[in-house]
Amino acid sequence: MKKLLFTLAIGIAVLTSCESDLVSAPPSDSVGGASSIGDGVLLKKTIEDGVTFNYFYEGNKLIMIEDSEGGSETYTYTDGLLTKIIEVYLDLDDSSQIFTETYEYNSDNKLITESHNGILAYTFVHNANGTITETESPGGSINVYSYENGNRMTQVNTNGENDYLSTYDTNNHPLKNVHQREALELMAYYAYSNNSLTSEYTGNGTSYETSTTTYTYNSSGYPVTSSEVFTRYVSSTIQSTETFTTQFFYE
Repeated sequence: MKKLLFTLAIGIAVLTSCESDLVSAPPSDSVGGASSIGDGVLLKKTIEDGVTFNYFYEGNKLIMIEDSEGGSETYTYTDGLLTKIIEVYLDLDDSSQIFTETYEYNSDNKLITESHNGILAYTFVHNANGTITETESPGGSINVYSYENGNRMTQVNTNGENDYLSTYDTNNHPLKNVHQREALELMAYYAYSNNSLTSEYTGNGTSYETSTTTYTYNSSGYPVTSSEVFTRYVSSTIQSTETFTTQFFYE
């Protein structure tokens, strides 16, 4: 159930034909406590493939996500910084499993490590030019992320594979007002400032994927529905196409 709601770079509350998820990212939050909540809009519920996800907050700090199949994510903060996520999910035999992620920050309150069940998984270096370098452990795979207006524009893998290019709309992402959005983005929640319109994953040069997403919005500029089309190619030949539909609910 890793990253309950955010495995797709789209949305949140879901009415899905196959699967989907969401997220986005604005300017840095204050870390001493929940920062001001902008226009006060917070994502409260999603429905995906018949599964309902409910979101719980203290102020604008996300403290729990629960789904109707018995899964959950519980968020722990230390001095205003997200330091632990405990995920509970059901295995294939419906047995309950627990997965713990812990996080460390530098003196500027920027995320620098992510560990899984006590084992280092990722390190992050925040470069002077605004890019972020992520190194996976073990294996040492390195990705360099570039940003513009709070959105991840490119992901470049140093071995020349698994690169991404993305474009965005100018409307509000469903997670715009969540505390520590920028850290959540690095934790694979895709918490950007705006909503993904197109994304291309270049793969190894012969196999690659593209996605195109269309939205309807409410009067405040937040998505209320999205439809994302994923297309997979091998040597420029379409191998498969899937469509994911999502509905978003706010408070």
